[in-house]
Amino acid sequence: MTSNDKKKLPKGISLRTGGKYEARFTTKYGKRISKTFTDLPEAKHWLAKSKLEDEAIGFQESMTLNEWKESWFIIKEASIRKSTLKTYEHACSKIPPWLLRMDINKIKPFHIQKMFNELSDGFSKKSMMSYKTVISGMFQQAYNNELISRNPVRGSVTIPKSGKQGAKRKKFLTKIEQNKITKALQQKPCEKNRLFEFVMQTGLRASEVISLTWDNVDFNNKLLYIKAQLSREENGDYKEGELKTENSIRTIPLTEEAIRILKEQKTVKRKMISIQYADVVFLSKNGIPFNISYLDRQLSNVALRAEIPHISLHTLRHTFATRCAEAKVPLKVLQRVMGHANIQTTMDIYVHASDDALQEGMTLFEKHMENSIRGKNGDKMAMA
Repeated sequence: MTSNDKKKLPKGISLRTGGKYEARFTTKYGKRISKTFTDLPEAKHWLAKSKLEDEAIGFQESMTLNEWKESWFIIKEASIRKSTLKTYEHACSKIPPWLLRMDINKIKPFHIQKMFNELSDGFSKKSMMSYKTVISGMFQQAYNNELISRNPVRGSVTIPKSGKQGAKRKKFLTKIEQNKITKALQQKPCEKNRLFEFVMQTGLRASEVISLTWDNVDFNNKLLYIKAQLSREENGDYKEGELKTENSIRTIPLTEEAIRILKEQKTVKRKMISIQYADVVFLSKNGIPFNISYLDRQLSNVALRAEIPHISLHTLRHTFATRCAEAKVPLKVLQRVMGHANIQTTMDIYVHASDDALQEGMTLFEKHMENSIRGKNGDKMAMA
């Protein structure tokens, strides 16, 4: 494109390095929204559609929670990933009809408390905590736009004890449990089991490991580059998308075991359904990326065989981080390797590792004291 062509681009659209088009505008509530496209007509369509939707959001003096919820979804749709929007929609689907019908200005903390009390019989405390985070965000944006005088979810609302008892999932594996899992995985060599071993060697998120492609593996320098991830569309296809946060874009040094697993994957004969997945490192037997829910179910079966409580792919990621903390990997280094946006998340892992080390230390102390007492008693008996 020539300099003259660039000048002809519509207002709000610019040409970025690499030939992509960026469409951007500022909403009526002052938030800058932008998105990149490979095709100019697509960029124009998105920009026009987004501006119309922004104008269509009518902030009335009186509106129900349901009306605000629908407006909030439109606002969010322009700035977050589809998978995140689905999470928001799922959380908001738990709001009861009686609360959705209420005027948003008349909703008080006790109404929100009543909602969570009603939910406590059917959902785990962890699920309700995630619902609370999303719903609080929805009310907070209403407050930021001066639709309400305060966020009723913040402050006095507490999550009640859940009546639902689900399978307790371990946060991380001990060294003994990790050895048991590794042995169980190696007894049945297959791509999904190698994927599980690889997560314990790299600490990748589930979405990152199923998205890993060969062009992000540097065998010469023993490095792994995490730049993007796959997300599953409604039609079942996989599409490359952005990572969770900017901190997720990172470089991970590879262990010798991780390199061995990768080299082994190079030799695997695959059934290819689509050429678009040809560069993906770990694929299912059908030649498509793994489904995360399927992997978690399979991993639970492995844990059952190894006689270990219920675990998930996140357990393996946390296990890798715990082993690093036990090895005294510096806090900031571990934060970068894990891709944590918040240093507190990394510090919590250090606390877990320290607790384990403390327990091991006290066990050694106890054995030492038992041996000392036993030795003294033995000496007394010999003298008698």
